[in-house]
Amino acid sequence: VCRADPNDPLTVYAEMQGGRIWRVNIETGTRYTLRPPGRELRFNWKTPFALSHHNSRIFYCAGNFVFRSLNRGENLKRISPSISRTEQGAATSFSESPRNADVLWVGTDDGALWITRDGGKEWKNIAEKVGLPKPFHVASLEASRFAEGRAYVAFDGHRSDNDAPHIYVTEDFGETWESLNSGLPAGSTRVLREDILNENLLYCGTEFGVWVSTDRGGHWIHLKGQLPTVAVHEIAVHPTAGEIVAATHGRSVWVLEVTPLRQFTAKLAAVKAHLFQPHEGVLWAGALGHSRSGHRIFTGKNQAFGSQIFYHLGSNAKDVVLEIRNARGQAIRRLPVKKQAGLHVARRDLR
Repeated sequence: VCRADPNDPLTVYAEMQGGRIWRVNIETGTRYTLRPPGRELRFNWKTPFALSHHNSRIFYCAGNFVFRSLNRGENLKRISPSISRTEQGAATSFSESPRNADVLWVGTDDGALWITRDGGKEWKNIAEKVGLPKPFHVASLEASRFAEGRAYVAFDGHRSDNDAPHIYVTEDFGETWESLNSGLPAGSTRVLREDILNENLLYCGTEFGVWVSTDRGGHWIHLKGQLPTVAVHEIAVHPTAGEIVAATHGRSVWVLEVTPLRQFTAKLAAVKAHLFQPHEGVLWAGALGHSRSGHRIFTGKNQAFGSQIFYHLGSNAKDVVLEIRNARGQAIRRLPVKKQAGLHVARRDLR
């Protein structure tokens, strides 16, 4: 896991196995070790840690306890009882509510699921309220940015010989849970993330790719494209670029623009034609005389230059024209378009 301080571009938090977390100044290279001391402590291979949505100086991490620092990871203090079900368990997922800094969620690799609503003074184990057949590894937790009592949890049952999907949502701080598994294929569910702009848009990483829901988990659609059939262990929603980033197990990192997904509704599927509001494009100017050779081994194809324009066509669309017009309404470019029904994209080079 790696997290950048949103208020300090020179500060990055990174980790390796077993709770070895560092705060790094990328300008000077100096590092500060943040792992809490104690021989009784246990940490998962992928230790969850987070910066507070409300104050980026507040740092959380979790092992068999939850820890909090008010000073960028220094002077970590325990704020929870032991949270694992067994003597080998440790935290695998942690989430702070973007709406209320006192609401914290944490889950473990041995199936415990906890919530506190008072900043860590009192904790409640709510795992049995979900209704699973037995305890499963808590793969991801996502406290909603749209409703204080809402949270999403993904369980991974493959370690317990259960390869079914396990995605759930609560609207009442974990007292009751609703399954969102309908339409998902067999295979472990690794991660679920909520879009930052559209509360109905969810992204689910599974053992075999990425699935998306535009109705808050009511139905799921397989995002295919060029993404191979691969386990997706993490999905990040970019805060400004209108993209999601998917981290796979062995097939690199993939980026997808989600502008049309954020705007898509069931009504749009029935109209003859719809042009989605495009995300802002960036006009790049290459710097001369500052090229670098790199290590001369890796090569990759650069992203196509310009901005993407998405449009959706119904089954009866015939004469389709896509023009770029200036502020006076004058057509300055005409882009090639496809006329088949469905979602399409055209690219403008910003010239």
